[in-house]
Amino acid sequence: MKISITQKEYARLLELAYMGMWVATSREEDFDDAHPGRYEAVYQMLLRNAPNMGCADLVNGDPDSGGAMAESEELENGRAGELIEKFENDCFWDELCDRLAERDLERELSREPPSKGMPHDEKFTHEMDRVDALSARYRDEFVKHDLDNVIVLFGSDRLS
Repeated sequence: MKISITQKEYARLLELAYMGMWVATSREEDFDDAHPGRYEAVYQMLLRNAPNMGCADLVNGDPDSGGAMAESEELENGRAGELIEKFENDCFWDELCDRLAERDLERELSREPPSKGMPHDEKFTHEMDRVDALSARYRDEFVKHDLDNVIVLFGSDRLS
């Protein structure tokens, strides 16, 4: 199969491949040694062909040497890098807000369990609405004050 692709499209393909490899390898300790290898050969093929496609500025290395190619700083710090950074930041805040909200809901439910006669789907909907409300409250706080008002208590200082 042959695909006709422009220089601009190839550059975008390299950005997509870079972001995909970042996802696949950013938490290597979570995978066995073979995991990144599943994608590495295809990624290397794209990097090796970059100079022929007018995208030499996006890679480092000599495609004719047979050695591994690497992405350039321009690729790492360009649009793909910006998207990864934004994604990481958004994930951090979303996870923090949601986990705190779920923790708070568990505490609320341990103090005041829902009535036994409440239908399961109604209980579920109520709990999800409460998590959403608590998460939004944390989100508003973090938008206004970042982490300035966060205090972590360790050991005997821990609240339960």
